[in-house]
Amino acid sequence: WVCGVVIGFFLDCFASLLWRLRMTSLYFRRGTGTRMKDVQKATKILKETQAGRAEVPDITVHWDVQRTERNGFQVKIGHFQTPCDLVPEFGRTVQVKIVSPPQSIPPRGVAVVPPPIGDHTWSFRRSFLTDHMVHAGVIVVMYTFPFLGSRRCPSQSNYYSTLSDFMLSTVTSPIEGACLLRWATKEYPKLGVVAAGFSLGAVITWHSVMCLNDGEVGTFILAPPPGPQPLALDEMQHVIDWAAFQAEWNCGKREAKKKFYDLVSSIDISTFAPFAKRGTSRGIDTQAFVPLNDRFVRWHLQKRVVNTVVEISPDTAQVHFLPGGHTSCLFFSRWIWLPRLLEFLDNHTKKRTSK
Repeated sequence: WVCGVVIGFFLDCFASLLWRLRMTSLYFRRGTGTRMKDVQKATKILKETQAGRAEVPDITVHWDVQRTERNGFQVKIGHFQTPCDLVPEFGRTVQVKIVSPPQSIPPRGVAVVPPPIGDHTWSFRRSFLTDHMVHAGVIVVMYTFPFLGSRRCPSQSNYYSTLSDFMLSTVTSPIEGACLLRWATKEYPKLGVVAAGFSLGAVITWHSVMCLNDGEVGTFILAPPPGPQPLALDEMQHVIDWAAFQAEWNCGKREAKKKFYDLVSSIDISTFAPFAKRGTSRGIDTQAFVPLNDRFVRWHLQKRVVNTVVEISPDTAQVHFLPGGHTSCLFFSRWIWLPRLLEFLDNHTKKRTSK
């Protein structure tokens, strides 16, 4: 534990420094933006879906590219149309990438993996999260969020231009993830299916699984925040263009941070709990991995996630507290959660094949 704490501290410090050095532009240079009403509408739709009052639609994935990589991985790249009408026209096409193990490795299950914050390409996920899953026999399904990668606004820089764009992405992408999860259960009827995510991608996976309300798909979440609040705190606050919010709200930096925090707290995981609890007729298999020395997500925010997960699935949720920080959980994910992920998928595969 002592080694984990020390390593976690230095890795989080290094990651924070690297994050700042790599920033070529700041987040939210245009302030709040013009889509807050759409955010409110999309939030209401997500809550109604989790409560079971709205259906998750079926999707059709169209494949554009199929190839075999040098390591034997089978790669398919395709797309489907988002069911979320509030997503702007330029971001309606959701790009999907499936990476399957070589034919010599029997598949053990399917994992749908969304991007962490600001991940415009597949490379980050593949390097730190998914390729070691594929080596172990997991079929990995990845997709892009609105306002990221190929779904960016033509005038957008590498990062989110406005806060409302970011919040709209956060509350519409779970329904897209739920569509992909349902598609995966039909495409791979004899394999277990799980939603797996890191950091903000972790809370998105939880929301996606709550939309399905059937207990068939489980969720693995690593270092989850309850929402976007960490952007206003600690290490992440340095990537925000606070001058834009100070000018828009005519206030100082401290007050701008408070207003920002209060605004993004409207899509905190705890605000969805009553709806998810109403819609879930059985416990959702959940594995949550929480680092105790996280410099990116404060403990009181992590505790909110833990309380919500346990409240929704008191008998089927397992929370694992880990030494170290946010970055060390990512770097060592293959040892932290991969064995449990494989065990979970094996159990779900047995359940599905025994039906």
